[in-house]
Amino acid sequence: MVVSSLPTIGRGLGLSATTSVWLLLAATVPMIGLMLPLGSWADRVGNRAAFLLAANGYAAAALAVGLAPGFAWVVGGRALEGCFASLLTVLVITVAARAVDPPHRALAIGAVTAAGTLGSIVGPQLGAVLLPAFGWRAVFLISPPLMLTAAALATANLAGGLRLVRPPAVWILEGTALTAAIGGFFLLLRTPPIGVAGALLAVSLSAVVTASLWLWSRLPQALAVFRLVSERSLSAPLLGLGSMTFGVGVMAFAVPFSLLSGGNARLSISALAFTVFALGQGLSAAACGPAMRRFGSWPIATAGTAAVALALLLLLPLDPGWGPVGLTLRVGLIGFASGIVAGCDQSIVMSLAPPESAGAASAVSGLLRSLFYSFGAAVASAAAWLLPVPATGIRLMIAIAAVVALFALARKLPLRRLLAEVDRREAGLVADPQPA
Repeated sequence: MVVSSLPTIGRGLGLSATTSVWLLLAATVPMIGLMLPLGSWADRVGNRAAFLLAANGYAAAALAVGLAPGFAWVVGGRALEGCFASLLTVLVITVAARAVDPPHRALAIGAVTAAGTLGSIVGPQLGAVLLPAFGWRAVFLISPPLMLTAAALATANLAGGLRLVRPPAVWILEGTALTAAIGGFFLLLRTPPIGVAGALLAVSLSAVVTASLWLWSRLPQALAVFRLVSERSLSAPLLGLGSMTFGVGVMAFAVPFSLLSGGNARLSISALAFTVFALGQGLSAAACGPAMRRFGSWPIATAGTAAVALALLLLLPLDPGWGPVGLTLRVGLIGFASGIVAGCDQSIVMSLAPPESAGAASAVSGLLRSLFYSFGAAVASAAAWLLPVPATGIRLMIAIAAVVALFALARKLPLRRLLAEVDRREAGLVADPQPA
């Protein structure tokens, strides 16, 4: 809702379009940068205590933004929103995975994914109603009642205590380093190296990103993340999630740009296409749980990634002669395929992750999804800017996204036996399988 309402919020605060973007970055950067340490912290304190802190904290931060007297207060409140949203993002998957018996895990994760997609459809529409009637503050003031309701439901239904544990200093250092790296990365993506000043700024931001990542890599918890990601059985579904969001990021830039660059600024066609995308993603995510129970994890996981690659190849020509229907159908197919991957691969990650590292596994997958999406949109934009013919650059990036999806598919193919054993284990038939 905030993204679609950003221009109105900026005008309400007297901001330029460039400055208004900080309202988005203020929340996005800590939300992504804090995922890894907060995932580990959630594993230590338990879902109940962590979820109550996240929901109540987000409610308080949203209230602070809604009542903020000026721009600086709004940015500070948005940063707090990002911190608590990071914890919520990690917990939504782990709570869903642990709330049901293993045979129903895919169904629960698919339902959560579908609910998130539904929110992406309803949010902009709700914002369109609230903004003219109540002003920009209503966009934030609607969140506290919803978050407090979620907290009440968590209090009644989640097991565990309420005791919070102070995170170790090294985790705080990890969060600081990753947030600095993510912030520098996003600013770098928004700063084309034009002229001497632009080049110096790009070099400085690159140095911040490099130094922050180097510092994080020297921390002991980075080794645990590397070990988790390098595990063959986990790396395949994680790569599946990353390749899917990379392709979606490329598409998210390519489709609106293709409409505008052809001299046909039909933004309504783009809005329709992405609405169909979200509907397709939500429907397939909700359906992947029953499909996995019926056909098994491996067939659905491979079919989903193959469908992403095929859908991207169908989009590759970006033919202006397709018309609204042709373009919308292709974007909708990408949405349907991405929903299969989002529900299935995330379920596989949570099934294969050690129980004591469920929060960390959810955090790693969330971090990868966010970074791959941003990187996909950024490289598509860069290719359109750098090549003499922008459409050629965009088509090149769509082709690369399809190749990345095919590579992810190749990584999944050898896991047929392992995932079949996981399916039987979660049905209560065999003991835990050994990782490949």
